[in-house]
Amino acid sequence: YKELDEDDSGTITASEFCQMEEMAVNPLSYRIFDAFDKNSDGHLDFKEFIDLVSTMIPTGNKHDKLEVLFRIYDVDGDGRINRSDLKYILELVTIRPKTKDELKGLTKSKKGMSKEEIEEEEQKIAKENDERWDEYINTIIDRVMFESSSHPMSASLSAEDFSKAISESRLDFQE
Repeated sequence: YKELDEDDSGTITASEFCQMEEMAVNPLSYRIFDAFDKNSDGHLDFKEFIDLVSTMIPTGNKHDKLEVLFRIYDVDGDGRINRSDLKYILELVTIRPKTKDELKGLTKSKKGMSKEEIEEEEQKIAKENDERWDEYINTIIDRVMFESSSHPMSASLSAEDFSKAISESRLDFQE
C-alpha cells in the first residue's frame, strides 16, 4: 500500500493504482478503482484497498465478486446496467479490427489519385468501418439485454439479472 502511495498522502489515487503492473495492462483498471472507491472521493484509503485485495484474490467471496463486477459495469452508478453502460465497457475491452486495406494502407491501391483524394477515401472507409463496428456492438448489447433481463423489453439489467447471467455463463469470474 505504501509503495503505491507515491505522494505519501495516506491514500492511493486512481493514477497511482493504475500504475500497478497488474492494472497497467487492464482496460478496466479505472472501473475497478471506482468500484472500490466507496465514498467516491477519488482515493482509496487503506480499508478500501484491503477490501479490493480481499475481494479480488481467487479465494475471495463469490457474492462480493459479483457485487464488484456489477459496480464495474454500472458505469453511471444508478444501480442498473443500461445500454450506455454496456457500450462503454465493450468499448474499453474491444478494439475494432482493421481491415486488410487498412492494414496495407490504401495508398498503394489508389494510383492516380492525389494525396488529398486518398486521404478522403481512407477517412470515408474508416468511417464506414466504424459504423459497422458500432452496429456490431449494438447487436451484442441487444442480445445481452434480451437474454439477460428478467423483463426482455427492459432497457437495463438489475443486479439480480446481472448476477444470474454471470453465474450461468462459463466465465470463471471468481478467478
